[in-house]
Amino acid sequence: MPPIFDWEKFGRSIGSIEDSGQERVNGQQAWLAVDALMGPAAIHEAVDLFIGGGPGGHLAAKALGVFHSRTAMEYCYNIFRSDAPEIVRRFAVILLIDVSDESVLDWLPELLAEPGEHIPVWGAKILEQLTYRRLVIYREEDATRCLELIETHANPIVAGMAEEIRPRLQESTDTP
Repeated sequence: MPPIFDWEKFGRSIGSIEDSGQERVNGQQAWLAVDALMGPAAIHEAVDLFIGGGPGGHLAAKALGVFHSRTAMEYCYNIFRSDAPEIVRRFAVILLIDVSDESVLDWLPELLAEPGEHIPVWGAKILEQLTYRRLVIYREEDATRCLELIETHANPIVAGMAEEIRPRLQESTDTP
């Protein structure tokens, strides 16, 4: 009977198994494995359930956040960039708060530049959570640039969030 999931093939494809057979695994590679196990259809369904406010949507969101689903992040970002109603786009950004890893820093300037009062606030909240969870340690310069955008934001709520984020950023990038 063939395996349900070919761990060796997947491990080699993401570089956690070397040609010699030696394994070197990090947390992000484990997150990618869980993402692959769930598959895009189930992940998209979980995102849609949260955005639509269906029963189990918050559980689905927290589950996706446990492994920082790259598929969920990209799906949320695509929803944000779509012509969906503002409330749908807003909930996609809210979900990014839970599911994001440091790669979301590439999108954060776009979220902060969004017109309107809600999405930039949730964008700033993403950086706050990344610093709280110490997920910006290898992207300190990018996180600092995003913090500067928050500090100078025209929305006073967004700009005010910088006071809480700055010390967290410093703490999250201090090497132990």
